[in-house]
Amino acid sequence: MLTELAVRNTISQTFPSATYLRVPVQGLLKEVVDFVKQTAFYDPICNTAKKCHINTATRNDAAEINSQLSENGIQAAVLTSQTNQEDREVIMERWGNDPTLTVLASTFVDGMTVDSHRQWQ
Repeated sequence: MLTELAVRNTISQTFPSATYLRVPVQGLLKEVVDFVKQTAFYDPICNTAKKCHINTATRNDAAEINSQLSENGIQAAVLTSQTNQEDREVIMERWGNDPTLTVLASTFVDGMTVDSHRQWQ
C-alpha cells in the first residue's frame, strides 16, 4: 500500500508548487524526515528560511512527524482540527513571522483556508 504525502516548500512567505512524494507506509516517517532535513532550513545570516508545510491524513501522523523532526533538531508546529483558536492563531502568527519555525505539520481538515493563508502572507 502506498501513501501520498504533499510537502509544500515555502521560501520566506511565498508558496511555490507542491512536491508530492509517493512512499510505502513503512518508510513514510523516515522519508519525510530525510526530505525535510534536505530542504527546510533557517539562514541566520540573512534571517530567511525555506519552509515545509506537511499535510497528513491523521492527527497522530502530524504528531508523530513533529516528534521525529524534534528528535532531529528541526523546529516544527502541529495544527489539527483539535487545535483551539487561541493556539491556532499563535501557531499561524509564528509560522508567518518566525523564520526558525521551518515546518508546519497539519491535517487535511485543520480549518485552514486560502483566506487564512492570505492573512499572513
